[in-house]
Amino acid sequence: MISNFQALKYFEVVARHEHFTKAANELYISQSTLSKNIDVLEKEIGVVLFEKRGRNMYLTPYGKLLRDYVQRGMGEIDKGVKMIQSMSNEKSGMVRIATIYSAGSFMLPQYIKGFCEKHPDVRFKYSQKPTYRILEDLLSGDVEIGFCSNFEESEEYASLHREEIFTEELCLIAHKDHPVSKRDSVAFDELVEEEWIGYSGDTGMSTAIMDIVRGAGISQKLRFSYLASEDSAIIGLVQANLGISIVPKDTKLPSDDIVKIKFSRPYLYRHIYMVWNSEYTMTPVAKAFRKYILSVD
Repeated sequence: MISNFQALKYFEVVARHEHFTKAANELYISQSTLSKNIDVLEKEIGVVLFEKRGRNMYLTPYGKLLRDYVQRGMGEIDKGVKMIQSMSNEKSGMVRIATIYSAGSFMLPQYIKGFCEKHPDVRFKYSQKPTYRILEDLLSGDVEIGFCSNFEESEEYASLHREEIFTEELCLIAHKDHPVSKRDSVAFDELVEEEWIGYSGDTGMSTAIMDIVRGAGISQKLRFSYLASEDSAIIGLVQANLGISIVPKDTKLPSDDIVKIKFSRPYLYRHIYMVWNSEYTMTPVAKAFRKYILSVD
């Protein structure tokens, strides 16, 4: 491990010119200072990096090898500095976000479009996943802002701050051959005896459905024959006529085999939140995006 990073910078300039006077002039230092730094570097590595032939200096095979690695390293450092400078500017850089599938397909793209009209140089690293995985990414710092449904308060999530940004209407889905598919609307308490396809317990939709059951005053447990963590799996099981389920009203269905039915009572919806981790420093551009979201009516 080389202890003097400045000596590597000096070496790169000398290697590029293969001339000490030209290198010293570019670096605005004396030739003696430059020579001392190169001598220290050669002693630390244990090889000769330059050899003199007449009045000219040439790289040795060791020097050529080191030059290639140093130039690549300097290039990576420059890219890192430029990336940091870009991240520190609220008008450019990248915002790392994660969203649940429904919000990521319908609501969030409109927010991004509106923000980018004012900040055309901003880019987004965008992923869609269940609520529990969004929370994991926020806790690890992999994303700066998450858009998810409700989640239980716990010590694990103490650092996460959330702001409700809108509500999302929910509807029933059933196979076209299911008896309930012939209805224009249905009351939730009429369905307690049905075979249900539910969301696994670590998803936001599972929490939302349990809130609905409690809010409707239903003491009987729903009979969940199958559990899944993603909307696509839920829809596939309904398409196979294995049960009924609940999805966001705007969910796109893959075929006419599945029917959406409106709830007559109670009106079903879930809250969608913007969430961030207060323990992590948010980049200026992410802060600007968060502020924009909160300002949208």
